[in-house]
Amino acid sequence: MPCGESTDVLEVGGGFLPSRGVVTEVRAGGAMASDASSLARWWRALCAGEIVFQASLTEMTTMHGGYDWGCTSRTPPRTVGHGGEGNGYVSLAGCLPASGVVVVLSNQLIDISPVAGALVRAVRSD
Repeated sequence: MPCGESTDVLEVGGGFLPSRGVVTEVRAGGAMASDASSLARWWRALCAGEIVFQASLTEMTTMHGGYDWGCTSRTPPRTVGHGGEGNGYVSLAGCLPASGVVVVLSNQLIDISPVAGALVRAVRSD
C-alpha cells in the first residue's frame, strides 16, 4: 500500500487480502491462488497507482539486465504484466497503463503468445 494510504481492505480479510481462489499447485513458476476477476481488479489497481506509486511501478518494470523476476514491461504500447506456467496451465496477467486496459489469461498448457499479441494489437488499433 502506498505510504499514508488506507489499509481498510486488509480488515475484510482479517489482515490478508481476501481471495476466492483455490491453490492447485504451489511453486514459483506461475503459481497462483486467485480467480480471473480478482486478478483483473488487482492489475487495474496496480497500474492505476492505487497499490504503489507510479514511480515505484516504473522502477519495478525497468529492466536492468538479466532475468525478469518481477513485472515485465514491453513496448509499444507500454504493457506491464507477468506470466507463468505450471502443470496443466499457463497464465498471463497485466495491463496497458496508458489506457487502463487489463488482460488476464488462464488457459490449459498451450502457447498463449498469439492470443496475448492479438489482444494488444486490438487495443492499439482503437
